[in-house]
Amino acid sequence: MNLGIIGYGNIGELISKNIINHDFYNLNKLYIANRTLSKINHLKDTDPHISVTDDNTEVARNCEKI
Repeated sequence: MNLGIIGYGNIGELISKNIINHDFYNLNKLYIANRTLSKINHLKDTDPHISVTDDNTEVARNCEKI
């Protein structure tokens, strides 16, 4: 299953960090979208299962749950 998070504000950051810090390896991919890529670029270096983008439609196309 692919999971998507749109927005990396206060709530999006908390959700993302909890998913990353806990066992989310049953996910195929975690997509995180934000208008400002500089806020989320560091996440793609933490794990190869994380994909970052500034395009919300990419998240919607590729994820079962958003």
